[in-house]
Amino acid sequence: MPPRFGAVIVVRIVLALAAAWLVIQIANVHQERSSLGHFASDPAAARPDARAAKTLNPDRYPTVLEGASYLVAGDKARAAAFFRRVVAAEPDNIRAWSLLYRATNSPEVAAAIKRLSPLR
Repeated sequence: MPPRFGAVIVVRIVLALAAAWLVIQIANVHQERSSLGHFASDPAAARPDARAAKTLNPDRYPTVLEGASYLVAGDKARAAAFFRRVVAAEPDNIRAWSLLYRATNSPEVAAAIKRLSPLR
């Protein structure tokens, strides 16, 4: 028995949405790499690419990149705000905790890192 016309349309729509999401994720990876390329020479130039990489992206890495750009530029308070957002959403994100420690030198953050570290 052939599939019904409506089911075929639904499958095609789902496939088109999945393809569009995949294209967006590929663009996000490109933006992340571009952001990383700007860090050494101009941290401020890394921020627009890091922001662009957040589009429909469930990963927090672009937020970490944006915070790191502020940390490298010397704005520790603003960097810490980005890292705090990440650790609030992902309490096991050791990279974000480590960068938050670099931004704050907080004993509470150091304790959190010790709890998470597999090398205790």
